[in-house]
Amino acid sequence: MLATIVNRSARVKIRDISVTLVEIPLTKVFVGSTYRIETRSTVIVKVETDEGVTGEIYCGDERTYFRQIRDLILGPFKEVLIGEDVFAVERIWTKLFAMTPVLGDKKVAMEAISAVDVALWDTIGKALGAPVYKLLGGSKTEIPVIGIGYFEEGLDPEGVGEAMLEQKELGYAGTKLKAGYGPIEDDVARAVATRKATGDDFILAADPNLAWTVEEAIEFGHGVSEIDLAWLEEPVRWHNQFEGMARVRQVTSVPVTAGQSELSGFGCFEMMKAGAVDFLNVDVSIAGGITEWRRIAAAAQYFGVRMVHHEEPHISLHLLCGVPHSFCGEVFQDPVREPVWHYMYPGHPEVKDGKMSPLDEPGLGLHIDPDFVKRYEVA
Repeated sequence: MLATIVNRSARVKIRDISVTLVEIPLTKVFVGSTYRIETRSTVIVKVETDEGVTGEIYCGDERTYFRQIRDLILGPFKEVLIGEDVFAVERIWTKLFAMTPVLGDKKVAMEAISAVDVALWDTIGKALGAPVYKLLGGSKTEIPVIGIGYFEEGLDPEGVGEAMLEQKELGYAGTKLKAGYGPIEDDVARAVATRKATGDDFILAADPNLAWTVEEAIEFGHGVSEIDLAWLEEPVRWHNQFEGMARVRQVTSVPVTAGQSELSGFGCFEMMKAGAVDFLNVDVSIAGGITEWRRIAAAAQYFGVRMVHHEEPHISLHLLCGVPHSFCGEVFQDPVREPVWHYMYPGHPEVKDGKMSPLDEPGLGLHIDPDFVKRYEVA
């Protein structure tokens, strides 16, 4: 039936779009070097078409302005979307992006575009009866996935190593260790202890979340030079980030990853031109959705930069399996930190031998639990 929809009509028109907000209080506070996480929030976008095909996704984790994202989608964006051809993602994206100069906060606008765009791709996949990763190229059917290790008060380096070993025992291919809490030597000690506990066959990355000066990042890079760190993520402060990361790459042996703070491909392109990164972890829910992500990924391939991803495994599995130059995705292995993936998305892909595969179902293969949504829906 879905195949005949496309064959019968040159257009599958958007009939309606709706947005639901979910906010889940966490039972534990998660601390990074520059932030605290106390809730998990997301935006659910549903696209209905005149042919009866419906796309539904969740996108993002904004805890302060997700209502503004909703209002943009249901206000000025909806006026553009209704009646548009769901397959015309480039035209729709261009129209929405052209509105950003008058929409106020650009980050809010780009996240609203992201949520709409991802929902359109889910709808397209369902209209065609194909998973999104195949629409993006179908380069792979599985990718390695790593967990995320937060700082725990009171744990010495050996205790951190043992905690990260638990992720390996859960089947993850590696972990991203949070850093930037205090003295550089302490972060080095935690990384070294983690490598010792988990072994050489475990992907180990470090993420100080923009906390360090260039000199501090270089000191850390030298300190971990013998433990085969997969990458150092967003190692330097925002005000000289591109130049600073390029410097870290030049004088240490540690690969550098960034991109999750960029709002579009423009920043990612300048970052790659500056020679600042080995990996791009640009976030599809922040930087303009799948349509923009595939442009960024295409540019990265010519720069020799590999693609990873910041969170959002329900989307990133498809993105990273779609292209040949991807490395790995990441998943919050702890349900307390990520109740949306573990509980709102029943039947989500499971890690096996360090890898995950996107579901071979139309669109993104999401099955959102309506009872869970109803429980945590906010106005």
